[in-house]
Amino acid sequence: MDVLSYVTFPCYFWQRFLSQILPLLKFSTLNVSPRHTWTTISRVCLVSAALISMVVAYTHRSIWSIGFLIIGFVWPLFWSSEERVHVAGSRWLWMTSCIITAIFPLLSVDKTETLSSILLGGTGMLLAGAFMIKQVARSASRSLLLVFYIQCLFIVITMVVTASSVRCLQAKAGLPLLNQISGWIVLSVSSLLPFISRVEHSTPMSKILMYFLGFGPCFVILSISVEGMFYVAYSMTLLCWIEVESSLRNAQRSKPENAQVYRFQADDLRIVLFFLFFVQVGFFGTGNVASVSSFYLSPVYRLIPIFNPFYMSALLLFKIIAPYIILSVVFATLTYQLHLPRFALFLNALMITDGMTVMFFFNVTDTGSWLEIGQTISFFVVASLLLAWSGGICAGGEYLMADVLIRTPKFHVD
Repeated sequence: MDVLSYVTFPCYFWQRFLSQILPLLKFSTLNVSPRHTWTTISRVCLVSAALISMVVAYTHRSIWSIGFLIIGFVWPLFWSSEERVHVAGSRWLWMTSCIITAIFPLLSVDKTETLSSILLGGTGMLLAGAFMIKQVARSASRSLLLVFYIQCLFIVITMVVTASSVRCLQAKAGLPLLNQISGWIVLSVSSLLPFISRVEHSTPMSKILMYFLGFGPCFVILSISVEGMFYVAYSMTLLCWIEVESSLRNAQRSKPENAQVYRFQADDLRIVLFFLFFVQVGFFGTGNVASVSSFYLSPVYRLIPIFNPFYMSALLLFKIIAPYIILSVVFATLTYQLHLPRFALFLNALMITDGMTVMFFFNVTDTGSWLEIGQTISFFVVASLLLAWSGGICAGGEYLMADVLIRTPKFHVD
């Protein structure tokens, strides 16, 4: 019975696939020019190369840095002159954020506790927050600006508490009770504030800023080294991504389109690849499968001085999830800015990411050392979980930004 169930679905799937694809291929051979055919083949090759590169990057982290250099410097070379005019305001910010974020995958995953790096990350959050507050200040209400200032104050308090806790723990003096209570209060309040705040947002950018500042204390008190700086660079790159993609799409619109009809474009495939790239980098930006810096326990002792695996694991998972909340709200905003239906890009992502999981599946081995066996299995599991997690990112972003992203009536696919 089990064998029958395994055989039935593939037979049905490929029967439906062939029934749909054969008429399409016959039609395409009659109506498509050779130039269009070669363009399609080249795009398929580029997508395949991108997926293979992301697979190889699981063991060679420098490829993530190469990816940032490609999207930051190579991709802009293919913009038309009209597109460059539209993106002129954000082009250099995009290139700068990409090259800064590209530094982190090149750093060693074996980190030691460095207070100066932790405080530098907190300072970066304050500077980035001040820059973004200045951008949204004209359209923001006084109550919203007050919330932003309070969030910045939380980051400052967290930096002070973390500096004191690190010095006490390094001196083997134990964690002061005041530091423990203060750390828990600031971390809890700052993390919950973006979700419970009833302040109205005039633009999606102000809502994204609230989430960015809200998770800032998490990347101060739970960081061991450069995670806070990575959080700033990663978030700024995502924000620049919104501006660049929106400007490019506006440059490509030569005439008004029916906003209720979704037509797939070649650029949508590139956006999907960028999204998958950012999903992977959010996990591997400061570590790898074998040794993720997020799994070091020394930062957790600033909140829980006595070993407790359950609560410590919860804090570490929260730290891993936090960048994906930023990615979720950014991706929802990008989908809105491009006038796309809610899950159109994610459905396109599902079509191409199976290639990654299939490659990892065929790499799974049951021979060799336990390390090699476990590594191949962990690669497959992590890739599969990140694929499933990307669906949660899309759904979560739409939910979190629902009060800001006012959409037109429902789309239909043309």
